[in-house]
Amino acid sequence: MELISPVQGILGGLLVGSSVYWNAQLLNRITGISGHFRKSMGPHWDVESQAFLGAMVATGLAYRVMVDGTGIAIGMETGISSGVGTSGLLLREAVGGVLVGLGTSLSNGCTSGHGVCGLGRLSTRSLVAVLTFMGSAMVTANVFHSSDIFRGVFPITTVEYPGQTFYQLWAPLSLVAIALPLVLDWATRKEFPFKITKEAYTIALQAITGSSFALGLLVSGMADPAIVVGFLVGPWTRSWNPTLMGVMGGAVAVSLVAFRKNRAPGNQVIDLKLIGGAAMFGIGWGLTGLCPGPAFVSLGRTLFKNSAINVFVAACSLGTALFKMFSK
Repeated sequence: MELISPVQGILGGLLVGSSVYWNAQLLNRITGISGHFRKSMGPHWDVESQAFLGAMVATGLAYRVMVDGTGIAIGMETGISSGVGTSGLLLREAVGGVLVGLGTSLSNGCTSGHGVCGLGRLSTRSLVAVLTFMGSAMVTANVFHSSDIFRGVFPITTVEYPGQTFYQLWAPLSLVAIALPLVLDWATRKEFPFKITKEAYTIALQAITGSSFALGLLVSGMADPAIVVGFLVGPWTRSWNPTLMGVMGGAVAVSLVAFRKNRAPGNQVIDLKLIGGAAMFGIGWGLTGLCPGPAFVSLGRTLFKNSAINVFVAACSLGTALFKMFSK
């Protein structure tokens, strides 16, 4: 029996939203994980994007050491892999990873860039992308995971609310996520024995917000592919898990505030590249239950020992590289 905690979903979403908020307010930037992924690769090897993604991996590792096994977070090693042989699972991760990498590059966004930030900016382009990738992901999840559902790989879900231990963890983490960017911003305006350069400030802020984003994914359970696919199979199944709705709701609510003075421009182009890329991303997401953010967090949380996660990230890198290669 799998536990759903709508409270953990919403609170995790608020942590994701805090990352989006500070990037928007202090750097005037959109927090897009697939965008960070593209920029972190060659030929430019963007250090700021590498700091953001590196912090996500490090946070996953720290979470495993300090939190896993306490019963606070929703589990990790459940769900999809139980219903598929090893070779079949790795093939699924490889195909899904390439589609996610290529699709997010073509549509220029994923669940963070289009989903959280785009909806917060009231972007019509992002709304079309979200509707497209959600639709293709739900169709794919039902087609490829229907046997998992009927065999009971996805357990019947029940609602459980987190106890005091969870709040004792979430409250200080949230305060740190809110306070650190403010402290860093304040420090750059003061005279210290050493001067904090703009580049160092930006890299540090990217690391802090990357960690906040990762924490939001971890405490909400979004780093678990089974919970994501549990949502994508839809409310018409006995295994439906609505946690993702709480995460997106909490994150978009903060994003609306973050971009209240920076809404999306009018006359946005909605073309085949956007729709095709979003559909491609959705198929990969529905196949694997993974998109770039949770995949990077999971690399750290599984100590790089989960072959399915490793294959997905490598394949996602390949898909992104193919886009770079053919878009020149």
